[in-house]
Amino acid sequence: MLEKLKRVSVKDIAVAAGVSGTTVVHALNPPPGVRMKTETREKVRAIAKAMGYKPSFVGRALVSGRTYTIGLIQPSVEIMTYIFYQKYIMGMARAMRKDDYHLLLMFRDENIAKVINEGRIDGVFVMQSDSEEEHIRAIEEASMPAVIINKTYKSMTPDNRRICSIHSDYGRYMKEAIEMLIGLACKSILLIIDPERTEPNRYIYAEYCKLSERYASKGISFNSIPNSMNTEKARAQIKNVLKNGNRWDGIIANGAWVAGLYIEEALKTGSKPGRDFHIVFDDVPDAYKSTGFERCGFIQQPELCGAEAWRVMKDILAGHNKVTELAFPYLQTKISSSGKKAR
Repeated sequence: MLEKLKRVSVKDIAVAAGVSGTTVVHALNPPPGVRMKTETREKVRAIAKAMGYKPSFVGRALVSGRTYTIGLIQPSVEIMTYIFYQKYIMGMARAMRKDDYHLLLMFRDENIAKVINEGRIDGVFVMQSDSEEEHIRAIEEASMPAVIINKTYKSMTPDNRRICSIHSDYGRYMKEAIEMLIGLACKSILLIIDPERTEPNRYIYAEYCKLSERYASKGISFNSIPNSMNTEKARAQIKNVLKNGNRWDGIIANGAWVAGLYIEEALKTGSKPGRDFHIVFDDVPDAYKSTGFERCGFIQQPELCGAEAWRVMKDILAGHNKVTELAFPYLQTKISSSGKKAR
């Protein structure tokens, strides 16, 4: 059984050092204009360290004027079940722990203004998956430092350094995915994605349409089909497309699981990946490993983005942030012409 923890107080240190409580306070947190013998200050600090003294969190907050808490606004409870957002939060929390900061979990339908007005947080992380911006504008109007996750947000004030957007580089991902498939001599490319489901999906789809116009002059044909988030419905969609005799030699799938479904259904028709078609997908690291398709993944880095979100927030709080938007590249694996992972 664990022994009951006893907090070391200023009084405990004063008794051990044979000085007054005021002397201990001044030794540990020297106020301007107060003089103290060096040997006394060092003695008190050494005893405090030996006794395992930890400064009062409340006292430190009062002195610094900070709460050491950052709000984390989620669009819904359901979004927390997605591994992408879980890894983002993990990256934030681990980075914040080093600075003794903590997260206050909130949801978009809560009274965020009340939390801000009561001074309970120093800043806000806003997790996004849709195009809604009313709550972000309210946060900006309150002059609350904010980092917007997974969305491009244009501030109401030009070059506002108290707010920053962080997201994966969707445009670069789509460009590299298409160029990878073209490099494998693919002449017909299919994108499987539902552009209406999330804002990142809309970014990806818009970039795909833009690039398809550019490469059409090179004799490359482009198509797209939406996919359901329900596994069996998505499988049925892919099966129907293949049943109609449609074939593409380059596939871009929105998720490792979609890529897996396509390969399973294509094999049933006699088409073989690496021989009859090449397939690439984007996902998070764990999903990437679970599929076995290591030769064709574009992997997002949510943990790294989460840690970077905290770095930017620290810069905003310190008053020297220099960026308003950051886009992180995907980790990419190469595909050889044989369908094997290139070294």
